[in-house]
Amino acid sequence: MKNDFTYQIPKDDNEYIDHLTHEFLWPLRLFGYEKLKESLWSLTKVVTAQDPEHDYKTKDFTKVIETMKDLINGAWVFKDRMRRERFTPPLLNIEWVENPFRQKVKHQDPDYDKRNRPGIASKGDLKQLNKYELRNFNIALDDFFSKISVVEWCLLLDKWHEYANKWDSIASSGWDDQPLDTYENFLKLIEVAYYVQEAYYCGFTKDGMPHNEHLFEDDYTIIHLDAGNTGKYNPLEHINWIMHRYNATSLKQEIDEWFDCGIEKDSLWNKGEPGKLVRIYEDVATLLEGGWLLTQGDEVPSFWLDPDTYDHFEEPKLEEGNGLKEHHLTNKQFSNPHWALSKIYRRTGVGLARQELLYMLHWALQKEFKAYNQFDELRQELFKIIELIYLINIEVCSRRTKRIKEQTEPN
Repeated sequence: MKNDFTYQIPKDDNEYIDHLTHEFLWPLRLFGYEKLKESLWSLTKVVTAQDPEHDYKTKDFTKVIETMKDLINGAWVFKDRMRRERFTPPLLNIEWVENPFRQKVKHQDPDYDKRNRPGIASKGDLKQLNKYELRNFNIALDDFFSKISVVEWCLLLDKWHEYANKWDSIASSGWDDQPLDTYENFLKLIEVAYYVQEAYYCGFTKDGMPHNEHLFEDDYTIIHLDAGNTGKYNPLEHINWIMHRYNATSLKQEIDEWFDCGIEKDSLWNKGEPGKLVRIYEDVATLLEGGWLLTQGDEVPSFWLDPDTYDHFEEPKLEEGNGLKEHHLTNKQFSNPHWALSKIYRRTGVGLARQELLYMLHWALQKEFKAYNQFDELRQELFKIIELIYLINIEVCSRRTKRIKEQTEPN
């Protein structure tokens, strides 16, 4: 019965998410994700084995069986509660579109596909959930419970428990003629629980799981792009934040002065305090990583491409006349910056270029060192990347509509 004193938990509140997921997640939290996967595989080997010469049939799998039963019942409660309360996590409604900056197949390195698995799949080593199930875990839950009922799953686990202590194989006895399929179904349910647990802490009701999160956590890949403190995994937002302070020409001029100081033994950076050069280095390194990150992943959430969704949108600093009058791009590169960026990053070598930038920072601040080469190739590559990123940022910013609407709305 409802009255004026009935408290309704807001559906965007963590307390509601805890109410929604508690029964499903607590078995995984108590047992441990990795440990449960390992124990399930050990159980599978035991129930399918028929070898009295080994002692692994004597292990006690009671806790594993009970945990899997709790997980199955909890999954059903979770699924049914969402249905009854008419709640669909917004992360399941994210629209995915083709990444317009994705690296073309002919430019991809051998590790491209492995590196560009969805972030949650890479982080949790998820092998059973396909791309669509990773974006909508309800597909996997519906598939699991469409095979047999909750009661039948639990009865089947009772048989698994029984044959964990018998020398016979459960398959030979006819109780489960496809035990490896059963194992994969159980493993998929564990992976769904892991996904929900991770999503619970990463915006269950908001933006969903960032598909490239793992690239930020690999130190050899991304160092300067800061998603840990900002919560922003969209490289276009990071690029936009930097490119409101520079246009392509001004940033290239800073790089020229910086590199000249690094190359000439008697030339020391004296344009303001050293901290300014360090900031320029950070900005250039961030753009270098941001350009590479743009090319990673075949699909992105549609709102990533919409500057109206950026929390802190900045107007770009335009070139004189709003166009690149002097550039290092070919006509083809200038007319198709997406393709050009893909080709420039045809290797994963952001790490090497980033290390060379660090060398140039040191040499520009210390007279006693001299660059062992002119780094002309790196300078030219940086100029091209900056010009392409400038063009791409202008293109993305041109889609902004909020300011136009605000100006045209009547008072």
